[in-house]
Amino acid sequence: MSIEKLDVGILDLLRIMKSLSLRELARKTNNSHGNLSTWFQGKMSSLSNERAEEIQRVLGIDPLTGRLFAGIHRWTIPSAMTSDVEKAEYIVRKICPGGSTIFPIRSANLVQAFIPGSLGNFLPWIAWVLVPVASPQIRIVLGIKPSAKHLNLFGSSRPLALKTIGGRLPDGSAPEEIPASAWISLPPEVFDRIKTDSDLSVPDLDSILGNPGSSDWTWERLIAILQGKGMTPEEVARKCGIL
Repeated sequence: MSIEKLDVGILDLLRIMKSLSLRELARKTNNSHGNLSTWFQGKMSSLSNERAEEIQRVLGIDPLTGRLFAGIHRWTIPSAMTSDVEKAEYIVRKICPGGSTIFPIRSANLVQAFIPGSLGNFLPWIAWVLVPVASPQIRIVLGIKPSAKHLNLFGSSRPLALKTIGGRLPDGSAPEEIPASAWISLPPEVFDRIKTDSDLSVPDLDSILGNPGSSDWTWERLIAILQGKGMTPEEVARKCGIL
């Protein structure tokens, strides 16, 4: 799906998921805080097209296509409160409309922190790696920031729901909840690398997860090459016996 260049609601959610304050984003994109705040509120501002495009780039969006750049994106849900989780599920649905294969990962430290019924004890040591079906060269590492204040409220928190974001496990199943057997247990240093190492490549991440990855061939690449050779879709269809 193509994200509208000036869909400020989506961009603001991305800003939050990348843990960037308005001031930090303003500094990174050479904008004033006030002008940026006005722009994100959907009001008239003096923000130039060039600076709007720079905002998209910093947030991981290619201004030319309106899509996430290929590679690894790391997002953090601000808390486990239902409202924050729902916002995360919304943006995943918008950016990955065809659904995603989800690799649930956990650190070996999780065993040391196990206390039944307390989601807060799990959050630092669990994450989800999303592979969008429609964009196989993208990996989204999604975690939740622990928040003791929020988690002390009875019934205020819940985990990420596969069904809600159109996700499936690598075996093709889409259970209501991720079964214990589906979690990929990793050494703490490997888990931390997935969550923080900017030098980690998509092939390296796939190797860690046991994911064979995807072919370099995508429909977009194939179409571009065929068009470069002057071939029309009708010609290709006839050669393949479709027409």
